[in-house]
Amino acid sequence: MKAWLIIFALCLPAAAQNSLNEASSVSPTNDTSVNTANETRSVVIVSRAPGVDCTGTRDSSAALNRLFDARLGGNINGKHVIIPSLCQLRADHQVIVFGQSNFVMDGEGRPGGSIFGCNGSVGALLSIRRSGHAEIRGLEVYPKGVHCSSSFTQSVLVSNARPGGVTATDLKFVNIDIHPSSGGVAIPNYIGIEFGINGEQNAEDMRISDSRLTCSNSKNSYGVDIEGENSDDDEVYHNLITDCFQNVRVFAGGARIVNNKFGGGGNFAQFGAGGSTIWVRGCAPPLVIFGNEAAEGSGQFINSNNDRGGSGCQMLVLGNQWTLAGGGSIDPNVYPVNLNSGGADSQVVIGNSFNAAGTTSKPIIGSDRRKPTGPLGSLVELGNEVLHDAGGILNTYSPPFAQGTLSFSKSVEGTTSFQTLLSLQTPSSSSASCTVGQIWADTDFVYVCAGPNKIKRAPLSSF
Repeated sequence: MKAWLIIFALCLPAAAQNSLNEASSVSPTNDTSVNTANETRSVVIVSRAPGVDCTGTRDSSAALNRLFDARLGGNINGKHVIIPSLCQLRADHQVIVFGQSNFVMDGEGRPGGSIFGCNGSVGALLSIRRSGHAEIRGLEVYPKGVHCSSSFTQSVLVSNARPGGVTATDLKFVNIDIHPSSGGVAIPNYIGIEFGINGEQNAEDMRISDSRLTCSNSKNSYGVDIEGENSDDDEVYHNLITDCFQNVRVFAGGARIVNNKFGGGGNFAQFGAGGSTIWVRGCAPPLVIFGNEAAEGSGQFINSNNDRGGSGCQMLVLGNQWTLAGGGSIDPNVYPVNLNSGGADSQVVIGNSFNAAGTTSKPIIGSDRRKPTGPLGSLVELGNEVLHDAGGILNTYSPPFAQGTLSFSKSVEGTTSFQTLLSLQTPSSSSASCTVGQIWADTDFVYVCAGPNKIKRAPLSSF
């Protein structure tokens, strides 16, 4: 240790001396070890790697790829990769993490260390390919830096594309900051973070939590885009996601979208038709949408395909708050909660608060599926609050959901009781297969399964 450093250290408390000694003992190769109650792993300090410029003046993408891409000799398996909080990494080419597992990439806070795009080409700035079982935290990623002419259109992509490496699964993104640019510049077709590519397999167990994502009102933009065909067990939890054409887009797979705060998603005045806070094409397993708040300039809450031929999705929509107060805007021709079921899918909508702020007279819940049989599947609606919407909670179109609608919020005029909506259908015969207690109705009769394969009916009359 140099003489001046020794004198300085002697003036410090013991704990501070220990910290200083540990910092000064890091080897020039960036490789040391960190010991905590939960982990012991090798440390890589990115700012010390050859070719890395933390001032953001020069391109660091080649140096980063040598660290992160196993095909170029990079090895961060089992390591704690630190991008110091004041480190700004300029990337003129895509930064690729390939063939790595069991690592932590740590930007040390939010806003922490950053990777920003300059020049580049259409696509993701940070691509995590064939890598898994890892955590990315405290990092800022944006495709367009100040005074940069950048063609990047996406912040982060997770993909299983190409052979080699390991399966891209079990990746956790925590406390990260994702946006198009440092100056608030919009980027058309911008994507914040994408889990999997359409048609791709096994990009599953992806999580993003406690993070901030904005699309800065970029045209046709997605905040979180779940694309992989079996991206099941994904999680979007406790994030702030704002100002995207679709704040969360579920093209395939399944997810739990829980306790997020949304703003500006699908604002009709800003983006036009087709946008929403949550857009759904299809899912498997069921999609859980729970405890979210969509306010501050939001548009349509759930847009399930808008009759564009999606495969449908079984959804549990529970305890959410949606309001158009404060600058919200919605297409007057759509339902705030548009449900397009596929096959036997069930939709369960319970205990939500919907405030249309007088901007639409459409019922809150409905389906734009145009087939003669009406929307497929069934709907259970219970205990939802509707404010400032003359259309009420539920569309009374005929026919309703093909397998029935159970509503505990609508009451028949002149009564205070709840009502059950049944799809009109006629059993094939009095001896048709049935379960005791089943009930059907058509325009002339009510049918009851009174015993095994024994159906009785009673005529209907006006009163």
